[in-house]
Amino acid sequence: MRLRLSTLAAAVAVILRASHAFAQIGPENTAQACQDRFDNDGDRYVDCTDQDCSLFTFCAPPPPVYPGTPPQPVYLGAQPQPVYTGAQPQPVAQPQPVAQPQPVAVQPSPRSTGWALGAAITGFAALPVALALGAASEALGHGDTGAESLGLGIAATVTIAAVAPVVAVGGGSARRASGVRGCLACRIAGWVTYGLTMADAFVLIGLGAADIEAPIGVITSVTVLGCATLALFASDALISWRQARALVGASPRRDPRLALAPYATPLGSEDGLAGAVLGLALVR
Repeated sequence: MRLRLSTLAAAVAVILRASHAFAQIGPENTAQACQDRFDNDGDRYVDCTDQDCSLFTFCAPPPPVYPGTPPQPVYLGAQPQPVYTGAQPQPVAQPQPVAQPQPVAVQPSPRSTGWALGAAITGFAALPVALALGAASEALGHGDTGAESLGLGIAATVTIAAVAPVVAVGGGSARRASGVRGCLACRIAGWVTYGLTMADAFVLIGLGAADIEAPIGVITSVTVLGCATLALFASDALISWRQARALVGASPRRDPRLALAPYATPLGSEDGLAGAVLGLALVR
Protein backbone atom coordinates (compact mmCIF):
# COMPACT_ATOMS: atom_id res chain seq x y z
CA MET A 1 0.00 0.00 0.00
CA ARG A 2 2.79 2.42 0.82
CA LEU A 3 4.46 1.56 -2.45
CA ARG A 4 1.41 2.50 -4.38
CA LEU A 5 1.06 5.96 -2.68
CA SER A 6 4.68 6.84 -3.26
CA THR A 7 4.38 5.78 -6.85
CA LEU A 8 1.27 8.01 -7.30
CA ALA A 9 3.00 11.03 -5.76
CA ALA A 10 5.97 10.61 -8.00
CA ALA A 11 3.68 10.47 -11.01
CA VAL A 12 1.89 13.72 -9.99
CA ALA A 13 5.22 15.49 -9.53
CA VAL A 14 6.37 14.37 -12.96
CA ILE A 15 3.14 15.66 -14.50
CA LEU A 16 3.45 19.07 -12.77
CA ARG A 17 7.03 19.44 -13.87
CA ALA A 18 6.06 18.53 -17.39
CA SER A 19 3.17 21.02 -17.43
CA HIS A 20 5.41 23.72 -15.99
CA ALA A 21 8.05 23.06 -18.58
CA PHE A 22 5.38 23.17 -21.27
CA ALA A 23 3.94 26.47 -19.90
CA GLN A 24 7.38 28.17 -20.14
CA ILE A 25 7.37 27.77 -23.82
CA GLY A 26 6.46 31.03 -25.63
CA PRO A 27 5.99 34.69 -24.56
CA GLU A 28 3.75 35.82 -21.74
CA ASN A 29 1.64 38.45 -23.64
CA THR A 30 -1.70 36.76 -24.24
CA ALA A 31 -4.83 36.67 -22.16
CA GLN A 32 -4.40 32.97 -21.46
CA ALA A 33 -0.70 33.23 -20.63
CA CYS A 34 -1.34 36.19 -18.29
CA GLN A 35 -3.93 34.20 -16.30
CA ASP A 36 -2.33 30.67 -16.08
CA ARG A 37 -0.32 31.40 -12.90
CA PHE A 38 2.99 30.35 -14.58
CA ASP A 39 6.05 32.25 -15.67
CA ASN A 40 5.74 31.49 -19.36
CA ASP A 41 8.72 33.54 -20.65
CA GLY A 42 11.06 32.65 -17.77
CA ASP A 43 11.68 36.21 -16.55
CA ARG A 44 10.54 35.30 -13.03
CA TYR A 45 7.35 37.45 -13.29
CA VAL A 46 4.04 35.63 -13.21
CA ASP A 47 0.87 36.78 -14.99
CA CYS A 48 -0.08 40.43 -14.19
CA THR A 49 3.21 41.07 -12.44
CA ASP A 50 4.88 40.69 -15.79
CA GLN A 51 5.25 43.94 -17.72
CA ASP A 52 4.04 42.20 -20.90
CA CYS A 53 0.58 41.65 -19.31
CA SER A 54 0.01 45.34 -18.41
CA LEU A 55 -1.90 45.89 -21.68
CA PHE A 56 -4.85 43.83 -20.52
CA THR A 57 -7.67 45.47 -18.58
CA PHE A 58 -7.82 42.75 -15.99
CA CYS A 59 -4.20 43.57 -15.11
CA ALA A 60 -4.78 47.36 -14.98
CA PRO A 61 -4.56 48.88 -11.46
CA PRO A 62 -7.84 50.14 -9.91
CA PRO A 63 -8.46 53.95 -10.07
CA PRO A 64 -7.36 55.88 -6.98
CA VAL A 65 -10.02 56.72 -4.43
CA TYR A 66 -9.67 60.08 -2.66
CA PRO A 67 -11.17 60.57 0.79
CA GLY A 68 -14.31 62.72 0.77
CA THR A 69 -15.24 62.02 -2.86
CA PRO A 70 -18.99 61.31 -3.11
CA PRO A 71 -19.97 58.16 -4.94
CA GLN A 72 -21.10 58.74 -8.51
CA PRO A 73 -24.53 57.38 -9.50
CA VAL A 74 -24.52 54.53 -11.92
CA TYR A 75 -27.38 54.48 -14.46
CA LEU A 76 -28.31 51.30 -16.26
CA GLY A 77 -29.66 52.33 -19.61
CA ALA A 78 -31.30 55.76 -20.13
CA GLN A 79 -31.05 58.41 -17.42
CA PRO A 80 -34.30 59.01 -15.49
CA GLN A 81 -36.30 62.11 -16.49
CA PRO A 82 -38.10 64.33 -13.96
CA VAL A 83 -41.82 63.61 -13.73
CA TYR A 84 -44.26 66.55 -13.25
CA THR A 85 -47.77 65.94 -12.03
CA GLY A 86 -50.24 68.48 -13.36
CA ALA A 87 -49.24 71.90 -14.74
CA GLN A 88 -45.67 73.11 -14.92
CA PRO A 89 -44.68 75.33 -11.96
CA GLN A 90 -44.79 79.03 -12.89
CA PRO A 91 -42.33 81.56 -11.51
CA VAL A 92 -43.70 83.73 -8.74
CA ALA A 93 -43.80 87.44 -9.61
CA GLN A 94 -41.76 89.61 -7.30
CA PRO A 95 -43.73 92.36 -5.48
CA GLN A 96 -43.17 95.83 -6.89
CA PRO A 97 -41.87 98.49 -4.53
CA VAL A 98 -44.46 101.01 -3.35
CA ALA A 99 -43.76 104.52 -4.57
CA GLN A 100 -42.98 106.93 -1.77
CA PRO A 101 -45.23 110.02 -1.57
CA GLN A 102 -43.52 113.14 -2.80
CA PRO A 103 -43.44 116.11 -0.41
CA VAL A 104 -45.75 118.92 -1.46
CA ALA A 105 -44.24 122.35 -1.28
CA VAL A 106 -46.47 124.71 0.70
CA GLN A 107 -46.44 128.20 -0.66
CA PRO A 108 -46.30 130.82 2.11
CA SER A 109 -49.26 133.18 2.23
CA PRO A 110 -48.49 136.66 0.92
CA ARG A 111 -47.70 139.20 3.59
CA SER A 112 -49.83 142.33 3.95
CA THR A 113 -50.62 145.05 6.43
CA GLY A 114 -54.26 144.03 6.78
CA TRP A 115 -56.54 146.88 7.80
CA ALA A 116 -54.49 147.95 10.82
CA LEU A 117 -54.07 151.52 9.53
CA GLY A 118 -57.84 152.01 9.22
CA ALA A 119 -58.30 150.57 12.71
CA ALA A 120 -55.72 152.98 14.14
CA ILE A 121 -57.40 155.95 12.45
CA THR A 122 -60.78 154.86 13.77
CA GLY A 123 -59.45 154.52 17.30
CA PHE A 124 -57.84 157.95 17.31
CA ALA A 125 -60.97 159.46 15.72
CA ALA A 126 -63.32 157.91 18.28
CA LEU A 127 -61.17 159.13 21.17
CA PRO A 128 -62.25 162.82 21.09
CA VAL A 129 -65.85 161.77 20.46
CA ALA A 130 -65.90 159.62 23.60
CA LEU A 131 -64.11 162.35 25.53
CA ALA A 132 -66.61 164.99 24.45
CA LEU A 133 -69.56 162.76 25.31
CA GLY A 134 -68.11 162.00 28.74
CA ALA A 135 -67.36 165.67 29.45
CA ALA A 136 -70.89 166.69 28.48
CA SER A 137 -72.32 163.96 30.71
CA GLU A 138 -70.20 165.25 33.59
CA ALA A 139 -71.36 168.81 32.98
CA LEU A 140 -75.03 167.85 32.93
CA GLY A 141 -74.84 165.32 35.73
CA HIS A 142 -75.38 167.83 38.55
CA GLY A 143 -78.81 169.43 38.78
CA ASP A 144 -82.07 168.87 37.06
CA THR A 145 -80.48 167.52 33.84
CA GLY A 146 -79.87 163.99 35.05
CA ALA A 147 -81.71 162.39 32.15
CA GLU A 148 -79.57 164.20 29.56
CA SER A 149 -76.43 163.28 31.49
CA LEU A 150 -77.46 159.62 31.55
CA GLY A 151 -78.07 159.61 27.80
CA LEU A 152 -74.68 161.14 27.04
CA GLY A 153 -72.99 158.71 29.42
CA ILE A 154 -74.65 155.78 27.68
CA ALA A 155 -73.50 157.16 24.29
CA ALA A 156 -69.92 157.47 25.53
CA THR A 157 -70.04 153.95 26.95
CA VAL A 158 -71.41 152.47 23.71
CA THR A 159 -68.75 154.33 21.68
CA ILE A 160 -65.90 152.93 23.77
CA ALA A 161 -67.43 149.45 24.09
CA ALA A 162 -67.96 149.12 20.32
CA VAL A 163 -64.86 150.83 18.91
CA ALA A 164 -62.16 149.44 21.24
CA PRO A 165 -62.53 145.74 20.26
CA VAL A 166 -62.78 146.65 16.58
CA VAL A 167 -59.52 148.59 16.76
CA ALA A 168 -57.85 145.68 18.59
CA VAL A 169 -58.97 143.24 15.90
CA GLY A 170 -57.73 145.61 13.17
CA GLY A 171 -54.26 145.68 14.71
CA GLY A 172 -54.30 141.90 14.87
CA SER A 173 -54.98 141.66 11.11
CA ALA A 174 -51.50 143.07 10.39
CA ARG A 175 -49.88 140.69 12.85
CA ARG A 176 -51.62 137.62 11.41
CA ALA A 177 -50.86 138.57 7.78
CA SER A 178 -47.16 139.40 8.18
CA GLY A 179 -46.01 137.81 11.45
CA VAL A 180 -45.09 141.03 13.28
CA ARG A 181 -45.48 141.41 17.03
CA GLY A 182 -46.84 144.94 17.41
CA CYS A 183 -46.96 146.38 20.94
CA LEU A 184 -47.76 143.61 23.40
CA ALA A 185 -47.70 145.98 26.42
CA CYS A 186 -50.24 148.26 24.72
CA ARG A 187 -52.60 145.34 24.15
CA ILE A 188 -52.34 144.08 27.72
CA ALA A 189 -52.86 147.54 29.21
CA GLY A 190 -55.68 148.24 26.76
CA TRP A 191 -57.67 145.17 27.77
CA VAL A 192 -57.15 145.95 31.47
CA THR A 193 -58.38 149.53 31.10
CA TYR A 194 -61.22 148.34 28.87
CA GLY A 195 -62.49 146.00 31.58
CA LEU A 196 -62.25 148.70 34.27
CA THR A 197 -63.99 151.25 32.04
CA MET A 198 -66.91 148.94 31.28
CA ALA A 199 -67.32 148.00 34.95
CA ASP A 200 -67.29 151.65 36.12
CA ALA A 201 -69.57 152.78 33.29
CA PHE A 202 -72.21 150.19 34.12
CA VAL A 203 -72.12 151.29 37.76
CA LEU A 204 -72.61 154.95 36.76
CA ILE A 205 -75.45 154.03 34.38
CA GLY A 206 -77.12 152.12 37.22
CA LEU A 207 -76.77 155.15 39.53
CA GLY A 208 -78.22 157.44 36.88
CA ALA A 209 -81.13 155.10 36.26
CA ALA A 210 -81.82 155.14 40.01
CA ASP A 211 -81.71 158.98 39.95
CA ILE A 212 -78.64 159.01 42.18
CA GLU A 213 -76.17 161.78 41.46
CA ALA A 214 -72.59 160.59 40.91
CA PRO A 215 -69.77 162.32 42.77
CA ILE A 216 -68.08 165.15 40.94
CA GLY A 217 -65.24 164.02 38.70
CA VAL A 218 -66.18 160.34 38.64
CA ILE A 219 -67.75 160.50 35.18
CA THR A 220 -64.73 162.39 33.85
CA SER A 221 -62.35 159.82 35.37
CA VAL A 222 -64.21 156.92 33.77
CA THR A 223 -64.26 158.79 30.44
CA VAL A 224 -60.50 159.40 30.56
CA LEU A 225 -59.95 155.69 31.37
CA GLY A 226 -62.05 154.73 28.33
CA CYS A 227 -60.16 157.17 26.10
CA ALA A 228 -56.90 155.62 27.33
CA THR A 229 -58.25 152.25 26.18
CA LEU A 230 -58.88 153.63 22.69
CA ALA A 231 -55.44 155.28 22.60
CA LEU A 232 -53.68 152.04 23.62
CA PHE A 233 -55.46 149.88 21.03
CA ALA A 234 -54.99 152.50 18.30
CA SER A 235 -51.28 152.79 19.13
CA ASP A 236 -50.87 149.01 18.91
CA ALA A 237 -52.66 148.97 15.55
CA LEU A 238 -50.44 151.78 14.23
CA ILE A 239 -47.24 150.08 15.44
CA SER A 240 -48.34 146.76 13.92
CA TRP A 241 -49.10 148.51 10.63
CA ARG A 242 -45.67 150.20 10.53
CA GLN A 243 -43.88 146.92 11.31
CA ALA A 244 -45.87 145.05 8.68
CA ARG A 245 -45.24 147.85 6.20
CA ALA A 246 -41.49 147.63 6.72
CA LEU A 247 -41.61 143.86 6.37
CA VAL A 248 -43.65 143.95 3.18
CA GLY A 249 -41.28 146.54 1.70
CA ALA A 250 -43.86 148.96 0.29
CA SER A 251 -43.74 152.73 0.56
CA PRO A 252 -44.80 153.99 3.98
CA ARG A 253 -46.56 157.04 2.51
CA ARG A 254 -49.32 155.26 0.66
CA ASP A 255 -51.13 151.94 1.04
CA PRO A 256 -52.69 150.84 -2.27
CA ARG A 257 -54.90 148.27 -0.56
CA LEU A 258 -58.46 149.21 0.42
CA ALA A 259 -60.12 147.87 3.53
CA LEU A 260 -63.24 148.37 5.59
CA ALA A 261 -62.78 150.22 8.87
CA PRO A 262 -65.33 151.40 11.45
CA TYR A 263 -65.77 155.05 12.24
CA ALA A 264 -67.62 157.19 14.77
CA THR A 265 -69.01 160.70 14.20
CA PRO A 266 -70.51 162.88 16.96
CA LEU A 267 -73.97 164.40 16.48
CA GLY A 268 -74.73 167.89 17.73
CA SER A 269 -77.68 170.19 18.12
CA GLU A 270 -78.31 173.78 19.21
CA ASP A 271 -78.27 172.70 22.83
CA GLY A 272 -75.02 170.71 22.53
CA LEU A 273 -74.03 167.10 21.76
CA ALA A 274 -76.86 164.63 21.24
CA GLY A 275 -75.02 161.37 20.41
CA ALA A 276 -72.75 159.71 17.86
CA VAL A 277 -73.00 157.76 14.61
CA LEU A 278 -71.07 154.50 14.08
CA GLY A 279 -70.43 152.97 10.65
CA LEU A 280 -67.95 151.43 8.20
CA ALA A 281 -65.84 153.23 5.61
CA LEU A 282 -63.33 152.32 2.91
CA VAL A 283 -59.81 153.41 3.84
CA ARG A 284 -56.41 153.09 2.13
